[in-house]
Amino acid sequence: MVLEGFMAACGQTVVSTGVSKLLTLLVAIQSAALASFGGGPDFDPKYYVDIPLRYSLNETARAFDALPRLQNNTIPPRVLEQFLSQYFELADSNVIADAPKDFNRIPQNFLPLVHNPQVRKWALQIHELWLELSRKISPSVAMNPNKNTLLPLNNTVLVPGARFREVYYWDSYWVIKGLLVSGMTDTAKGVIENLMELAERYGFVPNGARIYYENRSQPPLLSMMIRAVYEKTHDKALLKRALPILLREHAFWTSEPHEVRVRDKNGDEHRLSRFWAHWNSPRPESFTIDTHVARGMNKSRAAQLYHDIATAAESGWDFSSRWMEDQQNLRTLRTSMIIPVDLNAFLFQMEKNVEYFASILGNQTIQTQFASAASDRQRAIQRILWSRKRGQWFDAWLSPNGCSFSENDNKTIVYEWKQKRLTYASNFVPLWAGVLPKGDPRRALVVEALNKSGLVLPAGIATSLRNTGQQWDFPNAWAPLVDMVIEGLDASGIPRGKMMAKAISQSWIRSNYEAYHQVGKMLEKYDATSCGKIGGGGEYNLQTGFGWSNGVVLSLLQKYGWPADKPLFCPDAL
Repeated sequence: MVLEGFMAACGQTVVSTGVSKLLTLLVAIQSAALASFGGGPDFDPKYYVDIPLRYSLNETARAFDALPRLQNNTIPPRVLEQFLSQYFELADSNVIADAPKDFNRIPQNFLPLVHNPQVRKWALQIHELWLELSRKISPSVAMNPNKNTLLPLNNTVLVPGARFREVYYWDSYWVIKGLLVSGMTDTAKGVIENLMELAERYGFVPNGARIYYENRSQPPLLSMMIRAVYEKTHDKALLKRALPILLREHAFWTSEPHEVRVRDKNGDEHRLSRFWAHWNSPRPESFTIDTHVARGMNKSRAAQLYHDIATAAESGWDFSSRWMEDQQNLRTLRTSMIIPVDLNAFLFQMEKNVEYFASILGNQTIQTQFASAASDRQRAIQRILWSRKRGQWFDAWLSPNGCSFSENDNKTIVYEWKQKRLTYASNFVPLWAGVLPKGDPRRALVVEALNKSGLVLPAGIATSLRNTGQQWDFPNAWAPLVDMVIEGLDASGIPRGKMMAKAISQSWIRSNYEAYHQVGKMLEKYDATSCGKIGGGGEYNLQTGFGWSNGVVLSLLQKYGWPADKPLFCPDAL
Protein backbone atom coordinates (compact mmCIF):
# COMPACT_ATOMS: atom_id res chain seq x y z
CA MET A 1 0.00 0.00 0.00
CA VAL A 2 1.05 3.60 -0.60
CA LEU A 3 0.45 4.46 3.07
CA GLU A 4 2.71 1.69 4.35
CA GLY A 5 5.37 2.60 1.82
CA PHE A 6 5.13 6.26 2.84
CA MET A 7 5.72 5.49 6.53
CA ALA A 8 8.56 3.08 5.80
CA ALA A 9 10.27 5.52 3.43
CA CYS A 10 10.16 8.23 6.08
CA GLY A 11 11.65 5.88 8.66
CA GLN A 12 8.82 6.66 11.06
CA THR A 13 7.15 4.51 13.68
CA VAL A 14 3.86 6.37 13.88
CA VAL A 15 1.67 3.24 13.87
CA SER A 16 3.86 1.31 16.30
CA THR A 17 3.92 4.19 18.78
CA GLY A 18 0.16 4.04 19.17
CA VAL A 19 -1.24 6.43 16.58
CA SER A 20 -4.34 5.08 14.85
CA LYS A 21 -4.70 4.16 11.22
CA LEU A 22 -6.73 7.35 10.84
CA LEU A 23 -3.73 9.50 11.76
CA THR A 24 -1.46 7.47 9.53
CA LEU A 25 -3.74 8.30 6.61
CA LEU A 26 -4.03 11.98 7.52
CA VAL A 27 -0.29 12.39 8.00
CA ALA A 28 0.31 10.85 4.59
CA ILE A 29 -2.20 13.29 3.07
CA GLN A 30 -0.50 16.16 4.90
CA SER A 31 2.84 15.21 3.32
CA ALA A 32 1.23 14.76 -0.10
CA ALA A 33 -0.38 18.21 0.20
CA LEU A 34 2.98 19.81 1.00
CA ALA A 35 4.54 18.14 -2.04
CA SER A 36 1.63 19.03 -4.32
CA PHE A 37 0.70 22.53 -3.14
CA GLY A 38 4.07 23.77 -1.87
CA GLY A 39 4.96 25.03 1.58
CA GLY A 40 4.03 28.70 1.34
CA PRO A 41 3.02 30.85 4.32
CA ASP A 42 -0.60 29.71 4.05
CA PHE A 43 0.23 25.99 4.22
CA ASP A 44 -0.89 24.69 7.61
CA PRO A 45 -0.08 21.02 8.28
CA LYS A 46 -2.52 20.94 11.19
CA TYR A 47 -5.44 21.41 8.80
CA TYR A 48 -4.85 18.01 7.23
CA VAL A 49 -5.09 16.11 10.51
CA ASP A 50 -8.22 18.01 11.59
CA ILE A 51 -10.44 17.30 8.58
CA PRO A 52 -13.25 14.76 9.19
CA LEU A 53 -13.81 11.91 6.74
CA ARG A 54 -17.05 11.71 4.74
CA TYR A 55 -16.77 7.95 4.16
CA SER A 56 -15.27 5.02 6.02
CA LEU A 57 -11.60 5.00 6.87
CA ASN A 58 -10.89 1.95 4.72
CA GLU A 59 -12.73 3.39 1.71
CA THR A 60 -10.91 6.73 2.03
CA ALA A 61 -7.52 5.03 2.41
CA ARG A 62 -8.14 2.89 -0.69
CA ALA A 63 -9.14 5.99 -2.67
CA PHE A 64 -5.98 7.80 -1.56
CA ASP A 65 -3.83 4.82 -2.51
CA ALA A 66 -5.44 4.78 -5.95
CA LEU A 67 -4.69 8.42 -6.79
CA PRO A 68 -2.38 8.80 -9.80
CA ARG A 69 1.20 9.83 -9.02
CA LEU A 70 3.67 11.73 -11.17
CA GLN A 71 7.16 10.42 -11.84
CA ASN A 72 8.45 12.16 -8.68
CA ASN A 73 5.66 10.37 -6.71
CA THR A 74 3.70 13.58 -6.11
CA ILE A 75 -0.04 13.82 -6.73
CA PRO A 76 -1.14 16.42 -9.30
CA PRO A 77 -2.59 19.39 -7.36
CA ARG A 78 -5.99 19.30 -9.06
CA VAL A 79 -6.31 15.58 -8.40
CA LEU A 80 -5.51 16.04 -4.71
CA GLU A 81 -7.91 18.99 -4.45
CA GLN A 82 -10.70 16.92 -5.95
CA PHE A 83 -9.93 13.99 -3.62
CA LEU A 84 -10.01 16.26 -0.54
CA SER A 85 -13.28 17.83 -1.64
CA GLN A 86 -14.89 14.46 -2.34
CA TYR A 87 -13.72 12.48 0.69
CA PHE A 88 -13.44 15.07 3.48
CA GLU A 89 -15.55 17.64 5.27
CA LEU A 90 -14.17 21.05 6.22
CA ALA A 91 -11.92 21.11 9.28
CA ASP A 92 -14.48 22.86 11.50
CA SER A 93 -17.55 20.98 10.27
CA ASN A 94 -17.66 18.72 13.35
CA VAL A 95 -18.05 21.64 15.77
CA ILE A 96 -21.29 23.58 16.01
CA ALA A 97 -21.58 27.25 16.93
CA ASP A 98 -23.15 27.54 20.36
CA ALA A 99 -24.63 30.40 22.35
CA PRO A 100 -24.12 29.68 26.06
CA LYS A 101 -27.31 30.10 28.06
CA ASP A 102 -25.63 32.33 30.63
CA PHE A 103 -24.36 34.83 28.04
CA ASN A 104 -25.87 38.32 28.35
CA ARG A 105 -24.88 41.10 25.98
CA ILE A 106 -24.56 43.51 28.89
CA PRO A 107 -23.72 41.45 31.99
CA GLN A 108 -24.94 42.58 35.36
CA ASN A 109 -22.35 44.63 37.30
CA PHE A 110 -19.88 44.35 34.40
CA LEU A 111 -16.50 45.99 35.11
CA PRO A 112 -17.67 48.46 37.78
CA LEU A 113 -14.28 50.19 37.94
CA VAL A 114 -14.20 51.00 34.22
CA HIS A 115 -15.48 54.57 33.87
CA ASN A 116 -14.10 55.43 30.45
CA PRO A 117 -16.90 54.88 27.87
CA GLN A 118 -14.36 54.04 25.13
CA VAL A 119 -12.84 51.28 27.26
CA ARG A 120 -16.25 49.97 28.27
CA LYS A 121 -17.34 49.75 24.61
CA TRP A 122 -14.20 47.79 23.72
CA ALA A 123 -14.58 45.51 26.76
CA LEU A 124 -18.14 44.66 25.68
CA GLN A 125 -16.80 43.81 22.21
CA ILE A 126 -14.31 41.43 23.83
CA HIS A 127 -17.12 40.01 25.97
CA GLU A 128 -19.10 39.27 22.79
CA LEU A 129 -16.18 37.27 21.43
CA TRP A 130 -17.20 34.42 23.75
CA LEU A 131 -20.03 33.80 21.28
CA GLU A 132 -17.53 33.45 18.42
CA LEU A 133 -15.40 31.01 20.42
CA SER A 134 -18.21 28.88 21.91
CA ARG A 135 -18.80 25.49 20.32
CA LYS A 136 -20.64 22.25 20.80
CA ILE A 137 -18.99 19.06 19.62
CA SER A 138 -21.15 17.42 16.94
CA PRO A 139 -22.73 14.08 18.01
CA SER A 140 -21.12 12.61 14.87
CA VAL A 141 -17.71 12.77 16.62
CA ALA A 142 -18.71 10.24 19.27
CA MET A 143 -20.65 8.15 16.74
CA ASN A 144 -17.79 7.98 14.22
CA PRO A 145 -14.45 7.97 16.05
CA ASN A 146 -12.65 6.56 13.01
CA LYS A 147 -13.67 9.58 10.97
CA ASN A 148 -12.55 12.31 13.39
CA THR A 149 -9.40 13.28 15.27
CA LEU A 150 -11.54 15.49 17.53
CA LEU A 151 -12.40 14.09 20.96
CA PRO A 152 -16.06 14.12 22.05
CA LEU A 153 -16.99 16.38 24.96
CA ASN A 154 -20.39 16.88 26.55
CA ASN A 155 -20.35 20.55 27.51
CA THR A 156 -19.87 23.80 25.65
CA VAL A 157 -16.23 24.22 24.65
CA LEU A 158 -14.34 27.50 24.33
CA VAL A 159 -11.71 27.30 21.61
CA PRO A 160 -8.72 29.68 21.46
CA GLY A 161 -9.55 30.73 17.89
CA ALA A 162 -8.53 30.42 14.21
CA ARG A 163 -6.55 27.20 13.54
CA PHE A 164 -7.11 26.06 17.13
CA ARG A 165 -10.54 24.47 16.71
CA GLU A 166 -10.49 22.40 19.90
CA VAL A 167 -10.08 22.86 23.65
CA TYR A 168 -6.56 23.44 24.99
CA TYR A 169 -5.54 22.74 28.55
CA TRP A 170 -3.68 25.71 29.99
CA ASP A 171 -5.45 28.25 27.75
CA SER A 172 -8.62 27.34 29.60
CA TYR A 173 -7.47 28.90 32.89
CA TRP A 174 -7.37 32.41 31.42
CA VAL A 175 -10.54 31.75 29.42
CA ILE A 176 -12.24 30.91 32.71
CA LYS A 177 -10.94 34.08 34.34
CA GLY A 178 -12.58 36.04 31.53
CA LEU A 179 -15.81 34.05 31.65
CA LEU A 180 -16.16 34.80 35.36
CA VAL A 181 -15.76 38.53 34.67
CA SER A 182 -18.50 38.14 32.04
CA GLY A 183 -20.80 36.51 34.59
CA MET A 184 -20.71 33.18 32.72
CA THR A 185 -20.20 30.91 35.70
CA ASP A 186 -22.12 27.96 34.29
CA THR A 187 -20.08 28.05 31.10
CA ALA A 188 -16.89 28.18 33.18
CA LYS A 189 -18.07 25.10 35.10
CA GLY A 190 -18.70 23.34 31.79
CA VAL A 191 -15.14 24.11 30.63
CA ILE A 192 -13.84 22.51 33.83
CA GLU A 193 -16.16 19.51 33.43
CA ASN A 194 -14.80 18.91 29.93
CA LEU A 195 -11.24 18.88 31.25
CA MET A 196 -12.19 16.59 34.13
CA GLU A 197 -13.80 14.17 31.65
CA LEU A 198 -10.53 14.09 29.71
CA ALA A 199 -8.54 13.55 32.92
CA GLU A 200 -10.79 10.63 33.88
CA ARG A 201 -10.32 9.15 30.42
CA TYR A 202 -6.52 9.47 30.25
CA GLY A 203 -5.28 9.94 33.82
CA PHE A 204 -4.14 13.45 32.89
CA VAL A 205 -5.49 16.38 30.90
CA PRO A 206 -4.14 16.13 27.34
CA ASN A 207 -2.54 19.08 25.58
CA GLY A 208 -5.79 19.50 23.63
CA ALA A 209 -8.94 17.62 22.69
CA ARG A 210 -7.53 15.74 19.68
CA ILE A 211 -6.35 12.15 19.45
CA TYR A 212 -2.91 13.36 18.37
CA TYR A 213 -2.52 15.15 21.71
CA GLU A 214 -2.99 11.98 23.77
CA ASN A 215 0.79 11.59 24.22
CA ARG A 216 1.31 14.70 26.35
CA SER A 217 -0.29 17.16 28.74
CA GLN A 218 0.21 20.91 29.22
CA PRO A 219 0.99 23.12 32.24
CA PRO A 220 -1.23 21.69 35.02
CA LEU A 221 -3.65 24.47 35.94
CA LEU A 222 -6.86 22.49 36.46
CA SER A 223 -6.78 23.08 40.22
CA MET A 224 -6.46 26.83 39.64
CA MET A 225 -9.52 26.78 37.38
CA ILE A 226 -11.48 24.89 40.02
CA ARG A 227 -10.38 27.31 42.73
CA ALA A 228 -11.35 30.33 40.62
CA VAL A 229 -14.86 28.97 40.10
CA TYR A 230 -15.20 27.77 43.71
CA GLU A 231 -14.28 31.19 45.08
CA LYS A 232 -17.04 32.65 42.93
CA THR A 233 -19.70 30.02 43.69
CA HIS A 234 -18.70 28.19 46.91
CA ASP A 235 -19.89 25.02 45.17
CA LYS A 236 -18.69 22.13 47.35
CA ALA A 237 -20.12 19.63 44.88
CA LEU A 238 -17.53 20.84 42.37
CA LEU A 239 -14.73 20.21 44.87
CA LYS A 240 -16.07 16.77 45.73
CA ARG A 241 -16.22 15.84 42.04
CA ALA A 242 -12.76 17.28 41.36
CA LEU A 243 -10.74 15.94 44.28
CA PRO A 244 -10.15 12.35 43.05
CA ILE A 245 -9.38 13.68 39.57
CA LEU A 246 -6.78 16.09 40.93
CA LEU A 247 -5.22 13.26 42.94
CA ARG A 248 -4.86 11.26 39.75
CA GLU A 249 -3.41 14.21 37.84
CA HIS A 250 -0.96 14.89 40.66
CA ALA A 251 0.19 11.27 40.53
CA PHE A 252 0.81 11.65 36.78
CA TRP A 253 3.16 14.59 37.36
CA THR A 254 4.89 13.11 40.43
CA SER A 255 5.78 9.68 39.10
CA GLU A 256 8.54 8.67 36.71
CA PRO A 257 9.45 9.80 34.13
CA HIS A 258 7.97 13.20 35.02
CA GLU A 259 9.46 13.15 38.50
CA VAL A 260 13.24 13.21 38.99
CA ARG A 261 15.47 13.20 42.04
CA VAL A 262 18.36 15.57 42.65
CA ARG A 263 20.61 16.49 45.57
CA ASP A 264 21.34 19.99 46.80
CA LYS A 265 24.81 21.21 47.75
CA ASN A 266 24.34 19.82 51.27
CA GLY A 267 23.68 16.33 49.91
CA ASP A 268 19.95 16.39 50.76
CA GLU A 269 17.75 14.62 48.22
CA HIS A 270 14.77 16.35 46.59
CA ARG A 271 12.03 15.43 44.13
CA LEU A 272 11.01 17.82 41.38
CA SER A 273 9.15 17.41 38.09
CA ARG A 274 9.88 17.93 34.42
CA PHE A 275 7.95 17.89 31.18
CA TRP A 276 8.06 14.54 29.39
CA ALA A 277 5.96 13.63 26.35
CA HIS A 278 5.35 9.93 25.74
CA TRP A 279 6.34 10.27 22.12
CA ASN A 280 9.42 9.92 19.91
CA SER A 281 8.06 10.52 16.40
CA PRO A 282 7.08 13.66 14.49
CA ARG A 283 3.97 15.31 15.89
CA PRO A 284 1.10 14.39 13.53
CA GLU A 285 -0.18 17.99 13.48
CA SER A 286 3.30 19.19 12.45
CA PHE A 287 4.66 16.07 10.76
CA THR A 288 6.09 17.84 7.73
CA ILE A 289 7.72 20.50 9.91
CA ASP A 290 9.28 18.08 12.40
CA THR A 291 10.70 15.78 9.73
CA HIS A 292 12.29 18.80 8.07
CA VAL A 293 13.89 19.91 11.35
CA ALA A 294 15.36 16.41 11.90
CA ARG A 295 16.50 15.98 8.31
CA GLY A 296 19.87 14.21 8.04
CA MET A 297 19.86 12.83 11.59
CA ASN A 298 20.24 9.13 12.26
CA LYS A 299 17.17 7.28 13.52
CA SER A 300 18.19 7.34 17.19
CA ARG A 301 19.06 11.04 17.28
CA ALA A 302 15.92 11.96 15.33
CA ALA A 303 13.76 9.99 17.79
CA GLN A 304 15.30 11.91 20.69
CA LEU A 305 14.71 15.23 18.94
CA TYR A 306 11.10 14.31 18.21
CA HIS A 307 10.67 13.44 21.89
CA ASP A 308 12.08 16.82 22.96
CA ILE A 309 9.93 18.65 20.39
CA ALA A 310 6.77 17.00 21.78
CA THR A 311 8.00 17.65 25.32
CA ALA A 312 8.43 21.35 24.50
CA ALA A 313 4.83 21.28 23.26
CA GLU A 314 3.79 19.85 26.64
CA SER A 315 5.46 22.84 28.29
CA GLY A 316 3.28 25.26 26.32
CA TRP A 317 6.48 27.02 25.20
CA ASP A 318 6.76 25.59 21.70
CA PHE A 319 9.32 26.78 20.93
CA SER A 320 11.90 28.80 22.82
CA SER A 321 15.65 29.17 23.26
CA ARG A 322 14.86 28.18 26.84
CA TRP A 323 14.95 24.52 25.81
CA MET A 324 17.93 24.68 23.42
CA GLU A 325 21.54 23.86 24.18
CA ASP A 326 22.52 26.14 21.29
CA GLN A 327 20.02 28.95 21.70
CA GLN A 328 19.72 29.58 17.98
CA ASN A 329 19.35 25.95 16.89
CA LEU A 330 16.07 24.06 17.28
CA ARG A 331 17.89 20.80 16.59
CA THR A 332 19.58 21.14 20.02
CA LEU A 333 16.37 20.94 22.07
CA ARG A 334 16.95 19.24 25.44
CA THR A 335 13.51 19.85 26.95
CA SER A 336 13.19 16.48 28.69
CA MET A 337 16.47 17.01 30.59
CA ILE A 338 15.41 20.28 32.22
CA ILE A 339 13.68 20.90 35.56
CA PRO A 340 11.46 23.90 34.73
CA VAL A 341 10.79 26.68 37.22
CA ASP A 342 7.20 27.26 36.11
CA LEU A 343 6.10 23.60 36.10
CA ASN A 344 7.20 23.13 39.69
CA ALA A 345 5.54 26.39 40.70
CA PHE A 346 2.30 25.13 39.12
CA LEU A 347 2.61 21.82 40.99
CA PHE A 348 3.27 23.63 44.29
CA GLN A 349 0.11 25.60 43.58
CA MET A 350 -1.78 22.38 42.83
CA GLU A 351 -0.62 20.85 46.10
CA LYS A 352 -1.72 23.91 48.07
CA ASN A 353 -5.08 23.92 46.28
CA VAL A 354 -5.70 20.22 46.97
CA GLU A 355 -4.80 20.85 50.62
CA TYR A 356 -7.33 23.70 50.65
CA PHE A 357 -10.07 21.69 48.94
CA ALA A 358 -9.52 18.74 51.30
CA SER A 359 -9.81 21.04 54.30
CA ILE A 360 -13.17 22.35 53.03
CA LEU A 361 -14.39 18.79 52.44
CA GLY A 362 -13.16 17.63 55.84
CA ASN A 363 -10.69 15.10 54.46
CA GLN A 364 -7.89 15.47 56.97
CA THR A 365 -5.79 12.63 55.51
CA ILE A 366 -5.49 14.26 52.09
CA GLN A 367 -5.13 17.70 53.65
CA THR A 368 -2.13 16.55 55.70
CA GLN A 369 -0.63 14.62 52.79
CA PHE A 370 -0.74 17.57 50.44
CA ALA A 371 0.41 20.10 53.02
CA SER A 372 3.50 17.93 53.37
CA ALA A 373 3.91 17.56 49.58
CA ALA A 374 3.68 21.33 49.09
CA SER A 375 6.21 21.94 51.86
CA ASP A 376 8.62 19.42 50.31
CA ARG A 377 8.29 20.98 46.86
CA GLN A 378 8.66 24.49 48.23
CA ARG A 379 11.90 23.43 49.91
CA ALA A 380 13.12 21.72 46.73
CA ILE A 381 12.35 24.75 44.58
CA GLN A 382 14.32 26.99 46.94
CA ARG A 383 17.26 24.62 47.24
CA ILE A 384 17.59 23.73 43.56
CA LEU A 385 16.08 26.54 41.46
CA TRP A 386 16.40 29.71 43.57
CA SER A 387 19.31 32.14 43.19
CA ARG A 388 19.50 34.65 46.02
CA LYS A 389 22.28 36.51 44.24
CA ARG A 390 20.09 37.04 41.18
CA GLY A 391 16.77 37.35 43.06
CA GLN A 392 14.92 34.85 40.87
CA TRP A 393 14.53 31.18 40.01
CA PHE A 394 16.32 29.42 37.16
CA ASP A 395 15.68 26.16 35.31
CA ALA A 396 18.03 23.33 36.30
CA TRP A 397 19.62 21.31 33.49
CA LEU A 398 20.13 17.65 34.27
CA SER A 399 23.36 15.90 33.34
CA PRO A 400 22.61 12.78 31.25
CA ASN A 401 25.93 11.24 32.28
CA GLY A 402 26.31 12.63 35.78
CA CYS A 403 24.07 10.64 38.10
CA SER A 404 24.09 8.19 40.98
CA PHE A 405 21.51 6.10 42.79
CA SER A 406 19.28 7.02 45.68
CA GLU A 407 20.52 5.92 49.11
CA ASN A 408 16.96 4.82 49.91
CA ASP A 409 16.38 2.94 46.67
CA ASN A 410 19.35 1.74 44.66
CA LYS A 411 17.18 1.49 41.52
CA THR A 412 16.24 5.19 41.48
CA ILE A 413 18.55 7.59 39.62
CA VAL A 414 19.63 10.81 41.29
CA TYR A 415 20.73 13.32 38.66
CA GLU A 416 23.49 15.85 38.79
CA TRP A 417 22.29 19.27 37.71
CA LYS A 418 23.28 22.86 37.05
CA GLN A 419 21.25 26.06 37.01
CA LYS A 420 21.19 27.70 33.58
CA ARG A 421 21.09 31.34 34.58
CA LEU A 422 19.37 32.87 31.60
CA THR A 423 16.54 35.39 31.78
CA TYR A 424 13.01 34.25 30.93
CA ALA A 425 9.62 35.44 32.12
CA SER A 426 9.11 31.97 33.60
CA ASN A 427 11.81 32.77 36.18
CA PHE A 428 9.24 34.91 38.00
CA VAL A 429 6.24 32.54 37.97
CA PRO A 430 6.97 31.26 41.53
CA LEU A 431 6.21 34.75 42.87
CA TRP A 432 2.68 34.39 41.43
CA ALA A 433 2.39 30.82 42.70
CA GLY A 434 3.12 31.88 46.29
CA VAL A 435 6.33 29.86 46.69
CA LEU A 436 7.64 32.67 48.93
CA PRO A 437 5.31 33.13 51.91
CA LYS A 438 3.76 36.49 52.78
CA GLY A 439 6.25 38.84 54.43
CA ASP A 440 9.27 36.93 53.12
CA PRO A 441 12.02 39.53 52.50
CA ARG A 442 13.08 37.63 49.36
CA ARG A 443 9.94 38.95 47.65
CA ALA A 444 11.61 42.36 47.46
CA LEU A 445 14.62 40.74 45.77
CA VAL A 446 12.34 39.24 43.11
CA VAL A 447 10.59 42.55 42.43
CA GLU A 448 13.92 44.32 42.05
CA ALA A 449 15.30 41.52 39.85
CA LEU A 450 12.32 41.74 37.52
CA ASN A 451 12.63 45.52 37.38
CA LYS A 452 16.26 45.18 36.25
CA SER A 453 15.76 42.11 34.05
CA GLY A 454 15.13 43.84 30.75
CA LEU A 455 11.87 41.91 30.35
CA VAL A 456 9.63 44.83 31.34
CA LEU A 457 9.08 46.75 28.12
CA PRO A 458 6.71 49.51 26.90
CA ALA A 459 4.03 47.03 25.80
CA GLY A 460 4.22 44.21 28.32
CA ILE A 461 6.59 41.48 29.45
CA ALA A 462 8.95 39.97 26.89
CA THR A 463 9.16 36.19 27.07
CA SER A 464 12.97 36.24 26.85
CA LEU A 465 15.85 38.56 25.96
CA ARG A 466 16.97 36.56 22.92
CA ASN A 467 15.47 37.00 19.46
CA THR A 468 15.61 33.56 17.83
CA GLY A 469 12.59 33.76 15.53
CA GLN A 470 10.80 31.32 17.84
CA GLN A 471 7.46 32.53 19.15
CA TRP A 472 8.27 32.01 22.83
CA ASP A 473 11.24 34.37 22.68
CA PHE A 474 11.92 38.09 22.40
CA PRO A 475 10.16 40.32 21.47
CA ASN A 476 6.92 38.41 21.91
CA ALA A 477 4.68 38.96 24.91
CA TRP A 478 1.98 36.43 25.78
CA ALA A 479 -1.15 37.11 27.84
CA PRO A 480 -0.68 34.24 30.35
CA LEU A 481 2.87 35.27 31.25
CA VAL A 482 1.93 38.93 31.48
CA ASP A 483 -0.96 38.04 33.76
CA MET A 484 1.14 35.84 36.05
CA VAL A 485 3.81 38.54 36.35
CA ILE A 486 1.22 41.23 37.13
CA GLU A 487 -0.57 39.06 39.69
CA GLY A 488 2.72 38.06 41.30
CA LEU A 489 3.88 41.67 41.60
CA ASP A 490 0.52 42.76 43.01
CA ALA A 491 0.56 39.95 45.59
CA SER A 492 4.17 40.61 46.56
CA GLY A 493 3.23 43.03 49.33
CA ILE A 494 6.03 45.31 48.08
CA PRO A 495 4.85 48.87 47.21
CA ARG A 496 7.19 49.00 44.21
CA GLY A 497 5.79 45.66 43.04
CA LYS A 498 2.22 46.90 43.25
CA MET A 499 3.13 50.02 41.29
CA MET A 500 4.86 47.92 38.63
CA ALA A 501 1.84 45.61 38.40
CA LYS A 502 -0.54 48.49 37.71
CA ALA A 503 1.81 50.12 35.20
CA ILE A 504 2.34 46.85 33.28
CA SER A 505 -1.41 46.23 33.29
CA GLN A 506 -2.09 49.64 31.77
CA SER A 507 0.58 49.26 29.08
CA TRP A 508 -0.74 45.78 28.21
CA ILE A 509 -4.34 46.96 27.93
CA ARG A 510 -3.31 49.91 25.77
CA SER A 511 -1.28 47.67 23.46
CA ASN A 512 -4.14 45.17 23.10
CA TYR A 513 -6.56 48.02 22.37
CA GLU A 514 -4.35 49.59 19.73
CA ALA A 515 -3.72 46.24 17.99
CA TYR A 516 -7.45 45.47 18.11
CA HIS A 517 -8.24 48.68 16.28
CA GLN A 518 -5.53 48.03 13.72
CA VAL A 519 -6.49 44.43 12.97
CA GLY A 520 -10.10 44.23 14.14
CA LYS A 521 -9.24 41.15 16.19
CA MET A 522 -7.78 40.08 19.50
CA LEU A 523 -4.47 38.31 18.94
CA GLU A 524 -2.64 35.28 20.26
CA LYS A 525 0.56 37.23 21.05
CA TYR A 526 1.95 40.76 20.86
CA ASP A 527 5.32 42.50 20.51
CA ALA A 528 6.43 43.87 23.87
CA THR A 529 8.74 46.51 22.41
CA SER A 530 6.07 48.91 21.14
CA CYS A 531 2.47 49.68 22.05
CA GLY A 532 0.07 48.07 19.60
CA LYS A 533 2.74 46.08 17.80
CA ILE A 534 1.79 42.58 16.68
CA GLY A 535 3.73 39.44 17.65
CA GLY A 536 5.23 36.96 15.21
CA GLY A 537 7.67 34.11 14.70
CA GLY A 538 7.20 30.39 15.20
CA GLU A 539 6.03 27.57 12.98
CA TYR A 540 2.60 28.98 12.07
CA ASN A 541 1.06 32.35 11.23
CA LEU A 542 -0.23 34.70 13.93
CA GLN A 543 -3.64 33.54 15.15
CA THR A 544 -6.68 35.60 16.05
CA GLY A 545 -9.54 35.03 18.44
CA PHE A 546 -8.15 34.80 21.07
CA GLY A 547 -9.26 33.02 24.23
CA TRP A 548 -6.54 33.77 26.75
CA SER A 549 -5.89 37.29 25.47
CA ASN A 550 -9.59 38.09 25.93
CA GLY A 551 -9.65 36.61 29.41
CA VAL A 552 -6.58 38.52 30.60
CA VAL A 553 -7.82 41.91 29.34
CA LEU A 554 -11.20 41.42 31.01
CA SER A 555 -9.69 40.23 34.30
CA LEU A 556 -7.21 43.15 34.38
CA LEU A 557 -10.00 45.64 33.72
CA GLN A 558 -11.98 43.97 36.51
CA LYS A 559 -9.03 44.34 38.87
CA TYR A 560 -7.73 47.79 38.03
CA GLY A 561 -10.55 49.46 36.11
CA TRP A 562 -9.93 52.51 33.94
CA PRO A 563 -10.61 56.13 35.00
CA ALA A 564 -12.87 58.26 32.84
CA ASP A 565 -10.14 60.81 32.18
CA LYS A 566 -7.30 58.36 31.39
CA PRO A 567 -6.56 58.07 27.64
CA LEU A 568 -6.56 54.59 26.16
CA PHE A 569 -4.43 55.33 23.12
CA CYS A 570 -0.76 54.39 23.00
CA PRO A 571 1.47 57.15 24.46
CA ASP A 572 3.14 57.88 21.11
CA ALA A 573 -0.28 58.30 19.52
CA LEU A 574 -1.37 61.05 21.91
